[in-house]
Amino acid sequence: MTANDWLKSTRPRLMFSCNPAPPANNAGRNGSVVAAFHHRRRMKKIIIVDDDSSVLTAIQRGLNAHGFSTEVFASVKAFRDSADLDQAACLVTDLNLNGDSGIDLTAQVRAMGHAFPIILVTASPDEDLRHAARDAGCDAYITKPFSLDVLIAAIESASRTDP
Repeated sequence: MTANDWLKSTRPRLMFSCNPAPPANNAGRNGSVVAAFHHRRRMKKIIIVDDDSSVLTAIQRGLNAHGFSTEVFASVKAFRDSADLDQAACLVTDLNLNGDSGIDLTAQVRAMGHAFPIILVTASPDEDLRHAARDAGCDAYITKPFSLDVLIAAIESASRTDP
């Protein structure tokens, strides 16, 4: 299955989120909710970390097409070496990152004092991993395959809880 296939899947599953309520104004994805997100974030970026280049590209293109500004990293090392976390509005990371862990990355980002939302995506629906992600400071845990709408909803939902 290609990255585009799982992004278009009709079986999206958002495992948990801090605040899954819909936007108060029930705005659609193509306008005011994304605009409000960017206004609150002053055009900060969604940072995406995934070692699968097709997944990384698919998520980036999808979010960019919906008006989000993104920055992508193909490894934890590249993220650590180059990411400007002061410009981050949200971090979207895979669980398994070629020998590194998205859960460990989440814990490290939280230990550095960053409060922006962190969304973990994975093919594993394992409950123990979901709980470990939550304990590390993850705001949402999404299992693959998922639709882009589920990812955007998780970003918006987690962002409403971030001061």
